Amino acid sequence: MKTKFFSRSTSLARCTIDAVGIEQEINAWLAAHPAITVTDIKHSELGNIWSYVQLVVAIYYTEPAS
Repeated sequence: MKTKFFSRSTSLARCTIDAVGIEQEINAWLAAHPAITVTDIKHSELGNIWSYVQLVVAIYYTEPAS
């Protein structure tokens, strides 16, 4: 099993994470790897209103046998 991580973070000046941007990045990666089998997806949001916020998405996958 392998893992691919995607992340986005904000600065103190911004209050929201660019969810559309990370979704597009994930979709592009999945389209570029059509033979993989996704086995699990996890996500975590870190931070608070006094600091930056970071969103991390982990995709666990397997590749076909050679």
